[in-house]
Amino acid sequence: MKNVFNRWRTFLVEGDEGYFQETFDLFILCSIAKDLGGNRDQVKNDIRAIPEVLTVINVDPPKGVQRILPTRYLITLKIHCRRPGTGTTAEEVSREVLKQVRRLPGVKVINYDVDAEGEDQPEVSPLEEGDEYAGTLPQYLKGHSRKKRRLIGKGGQSNTPPYDDAPSYERAKSAPPGAAEE
Repeated sequence: MKNVFNRWRTFLVEGDEGYFQETFDLFILCSIAKDLGGNRDQVKNDIRAIPEVLTVINVDPPKGVQRILPTRYLITLKIHCRRPGTGTTAEEVSREVLKQVRRLPGVKVINYDVDAEGEDQPEVSPLEEGDEYAGTLPQYLKGHSRKKRRLIGKGGQSNTPPYDDAPSYERAKSAPPGAAEE
């Protein structure tokens, strides 16, 4: 029985010394039009079909952007790619992948960064001043003060003691992290 276990152990640790795959990560901030091409999952599937791409995943905030705008999606993607040979660099492969991504209908690459050394995730600047998407608000923030005024400000009575202050129609701050844990 000991021989059987030893044969299985050598079978499990056996490897191919001639095979080594070099990989790197490409981070892109892209804009996907809602009316052209597909939705976010379909675009990710199209990116996975590019020859040197291994995986495509979303990068969640605070490192990435995930926004739904009226006509577009803004999304940060981590694309795990492989280098097809020893003569190519990560930059050459990433340029080819970006060229293929830009050909997808309705997809616009806003920013990108290559992580070829396996370091921590690089900062893809989400939205900077002067960017065409800067200053856009998520859907739930638009018109908040107008909606709150309609909800609590239409009573018509005057503010009498003990409620002398007029109500604020601004959005309240969120609770601090861990406030609900008790």
